[in-house]
Amino acid sequence: MRITNEIYKAIPSKSTTIVQLIHLFMDAYPTYKYRFTSQENEMPSNDFTLVLEIKGTVIAFENHSYSRKESEIRIQSLLNQHNPHLLICACEAAGESVDAIIHITASKSYEILKMPVYYSKNSNPFLHRSKAEQLKEVITKMQLI
Repeated sequence: MRITNEIYKAIPSKSTTIVQLIHLFMDAYPTYKYRFTSQENEMPSNDFTLVLEIKGTVIAFENHSYSRKESEIRIQSLLNQHNPHLLICACEAAGESVDAIIHITASKSYEILKMPVYYSKNSNPFLHRSKAEQLKEVITKMQLI
């Protein structure tokens, strides 16, 4: 299993970028299947967990800003329940979520990719879309899907 960890500062673009990435995957792989969503709507907003299956690969998307303890519980539960091949997290670089991910994966052979967001003072939709496209390209070229 590989874990892709998007690392961000406390800026709103982390949520926008991960949602853009989800849309890109859904558009590119229209035969995707929903396996789990933490919200009533299938399309996420704000803090969420979403698990999709694409071409037999289970991908979990996690977007939150919790304490380390809450993050550990939430991410460990996600890994145990859905056993994803790929976990994509959007979390704050200075936040405790990063520590939780590193702690959970320390005893396992997970690969962690840290991919910082594109940032500007004024939230720019082009930057979110560009980062999402870059993440999709990295995941595709690494043959994770």
